[in-house]
Amino acid sequence: SPEGMPLDLSRLLHVPATDSDKARWNSEFQAHGLDRVLVNSAADGTAGLQIADLPTDVLDHNLDVNLRAQFLTLRASLPMLKQAGAEHGKALVVNVSSMAAKGGAPGLSFYAAAKAGVNALTQSAQIELRDAGVQLTILSPGFTATPMASWARAAGVEPEEMVQPSDLGEALRFLLRTSTTCLVREIELVPRAQDDIIRRLVAWRQAERPVPRVER
Repeated sequence: SPEGMPLDLSRLLHVPATDSDKARWNSEFQAHGLDRVLVNSAADGTAGLQIADLPTDVLDHNLDVNLRAQFLTLRASLPMLKQAGAEHGKALVVNVSSMAAKGGAPGLSFYAAAKAGVNALTQSAQIELRDAGVQLTILSPGFTATPMASWARAAGVEPEEMVQPSDLGEALRFLLRTSTTCLVREIELVPRAQDDIIRRLVAWRQAERPVPRVER
């Protein structure tokens, strides 16, 4: 919030799909002075599910949270963002993606695909809004020390090895300070040990669930 206190969005967690939902979002965000910045950071993922074993309901849930929710939230916020862009010369949208969208992620195909969709959504929206004073940035973190990544500790990956949540906050602070003529298309935040972390996680998954041997 403008006072630096976190805004409780628990009442807004229902994805705004109807006109009444959109009106509710507009009212809540304007009441808290949040009509110039949108940070789309919803994410969910279940590790270790290969494509052949992925239930359709898990796929649908992850696409809903990781892609559809960002699309609908952006759409519901466009009237406020366009108005702020016209009045102030800059409104900011930060869509949180993932490094998994860059090259795939074994066992997280559904998550990687959804985050790649977030990237395409952000790029498409920027073209549509380029003359409206609305700037969109893709924020692509690698492994980040949040509860969502707590499962990696079973593979010996400690939170101290990962990107820290405060790093994402600093990236947002930077984006808020750029000029109206500066478009930052994407920021990557990758832990120094990213490649080693991936190797360890892949080895851990294979040890937990070895690939069946094929007799020839």
